[in-house]
Amino acid sequence: MKMPDSTIDTPANQATAARFYNEALTNFAAARANTKDVHELFYRIAGKTVQITVVGHTYEYGIVRALEHLRIAPDECDQAGLTPGLHIYCWDSRSTAGKPLKSPWTIDDFSPFGQIYPCSSGQYRAAFEADACALSMIDLNSNVAFYWAPDWARIPNYSVAVPYRAIFSWYFHNSGMEIIHASAVSNSNGGLILTGKNGSGKSNTGLACLSNNLSYLADDHCLISNVDGYRIHSIYSSAKLWSKDVVHFPALNLDQRISTGQLKDPAVDKHVFYLNEHWPNLICRSVPLKAIVLPRVTKEGINTLVPGTYRDAFVGLIEQSHLLPPFATESSIAFLAKLARAVPVYKLSLSSIDWTPLLSMLEGLMNTDRE
Repeated sequence: MKMPDSTIDTPANQATAARFYNEALTNFAAARANTKDVHELFYRIAGKTVQITVVGHTYEYGIVRALEHLRIAPDECDQAGLTPGLHIYCWDSRSTAGKPLKSPWTIDDFSPFGQIYPCSSGQYRAAFEADACALSMIDLNSNVAFYWAPDWARIPNYSVAVPYRAIFSWYFHNSGMEIIHASAVSNSNGGLILTGKNGSGKSNTGLACLSNNLSYLADDHCLISNVDGYRIHSIYSSAKLWSKDVVHFPALNLDQRISTGQLKDPAVDKHVFYLNEHWPNLICRSVPLKAIVLPRVTKEGINTLVPGTYRDAFVGLIEQSHLLPPFATESSIAFLAKLARAVPVYKLSLSSIDWTPLLSMLEGLMNTDRE
């Protein structure tokens, strides 16, 4: 595989990207002309208005299901004078009887995590999801993007749960915000981000908060801004959980709300839940950030919460950096470093499913006013 170098943003690479981008928009126009199945959808995310045009049966397969809690009516945009800052075109070739896109890049141009090196800087950005065979691309001058797949029905459930991740990352990064790999919970005073490596207990802790009438912002990905203080913004209402952990949340009755059907392999696949469909009043859109919490599973017998350090927070934030949307730049890492220094940090040891004392401690952090 090629590694990025100083020649990425060359006139030749940008010209290739521009040609392919324009070809893709022409392909979309043809797909739109082939079907009456067109949906114009609007969302309000972190104070920004996003328009998504979905063409074909992609809508039926849930391409926007995880965003439903942030959806606004078209007339609401008109009445408030909200002009979309980002427009995404979404389609697949199978349901629209269209021709598949032909990438101008070779396998050597792709990173293991989907980055397309010749198109990773400059005006055009692109990324490829191998499991879904899906392609994302944006023109950062116009903030018009597209998301295409040959057949939406073949896209894995875990990709459906976090749609447009790369596009959102590029767009919001240019607006001074960053998507981070973290869960987030809150009450009316503020919120916490729960971050760390996979299996550290982020999802379980977040769902425990939801089952005790605290609010939920994110399972795996949330958006952080820093204008007059750090804020957490929700993007997706989806949550993922191992089959073995479903039984720990009887109050949520999760076993009756599994949205993914049969798992291909319970050892490596998680169930996906769309929480907004069952607890819409407990899904929060945006709150001030009060603290960073670093959960980890231990065998100590009780749940404990102790102060952490800047280093703990920074390592936790970047520990799963390969899961950050394509792709974390130096300025993204600098943003995380500044965030780690700016708010209190706590280490959470999880070894008991007795959530009541733990949730009281977490809510106490939410109620704390920072100087």
